[in-house]
Amino acid sequence: MVRYSTRTLAATLLISSSLAYANEDEWEKWDDDTTSPFIVSGFAQAKYGRFLTSQPHTNTSAKDITLRLEAQYDTNVFQTQIKADSQYQMLTSDWHHQIRELVVNVDFANIDNEAVANSPLGNLSLKIGRQSLSWGLGEYIFLNDLFAKDWQSFFNGNDISYLKKPNDAIKLSYFFEQSSLDVVYQHKHNVDNLYQPFMQNVEPRRSSINARYYFSRLQTDYAFYASDGFANTPQFINGKLEYAALQSVGASLVKPVAGGLIKAEFSHYWLNNSGDHSSKQQRYLLGFEREIRPRLNLSLQAYIERDSQNFKLNNRQLVTSGLTYNSADNNWTTQMTLFHSPNHHDNYVRLSTSYRYSDNLIISGNLNNLTGQNDTFFGQLATIDNAALRITVYF
Repeated sequence: MVRYSTRTLAATLLISSSLAYANEDEWEKWDDDTTSPFIVSGFAQAKYGRFLTSQPHTNTSAKDITLRLEAQYDTNVFQTQIKADSQYQMLTSDWHHQIRELVVNVDFANIDNEAVANSPLGNLSLKIGRQSLSWGLGEYIFLNDLFAKDWQSFFNGNDISYLKKPNDAIKLSYFFEQSSLDVVYQHKHNVDNLYQPFMQNVEPRRSSINARYYFSRLQTDYAFYASDGFANTPQFINGKLEYAALQSVGASLVKPVAGGLIKAEFSHYWLNNSGDHSSKQQRYLLGFEREIRPRLNLSLQAYIERDSQNFKLNNRQLVTSGLTYNSADNNWTTQMTLFHSPNHHDNYVRLSTSYRYSDNLIISGNLNNLTGQNDTFFGQLATIDNAALRITVYF
């Protein structure tokens, strides 16, 4: 986990008072309506995990205690939010600190100024700072979502929200009458945290930009995407690891069909490495999801890659199926997702469950099982099969 220096978010409390007038023969009365724009919350979490296969050093995959603090400060003009984690890892007797979110959001529509509200600025929203970013339709499959992911967290028993790696970025959102535009700029492109990280990796030092234009027509949601940046995982080029320059365009749609939702997504990549090593790739996703029984949802996905270079592990095909069950009181949620590649012959089973014992206590568990040849995507991670249990207390 990346270390960050401790930061302090300071905010002032605004107190407003309203005056109520009585008749001339009575005392004047004052009503104090005090509302603080400053909100503090968080949680404490204990996590324990075990590898499902024997390991050379320890069969314990995780033994952590995490403290999360969140603070939010709201005004009519802007909102400020911070999320900070401090984690003690018992396996290494080490503390790790991370600022997961430190962002200022300015919504010009809320500014109490008629000239601004009636100008093009009235449709603009800015989000500046460290933030989690995501778009696209795939469930654990990413075509146009080119923002960095934390695969270490995904496979080691953390909550699924930790899959989104924090990004230092500026996000501009502009709301037209019937459509919207998002543009994200990163001064330094952020890359994935791999479960088995490469040593002596040189990360990209240049900026990246991503854009999404989306709207709805006749019960169908459409989106178009474009990006100019870098690949999030490195490749071996001329005997060294390198992050390829990446430009992409894509599109997606979601439409209600047969009592459920059908989704389709497409992306086209242009990849360029040093030494004039260039390639192209197309990605296609088709999915369907619906409630097949009360509180039981089924999701299906078919995914195909088409590469311009015919290497052994190119042109990947993947099918997924998922079941999600929610109890009648919504206190218990269980999800199982199966991944299978028909041409690379590797597999992944992900099982997660969560029980809300009370408003302040949640007990969660998950299991990761991966199989396949050592050179396949899931097969190379087969040695880290694991199960984990988390107990989270919110405050």
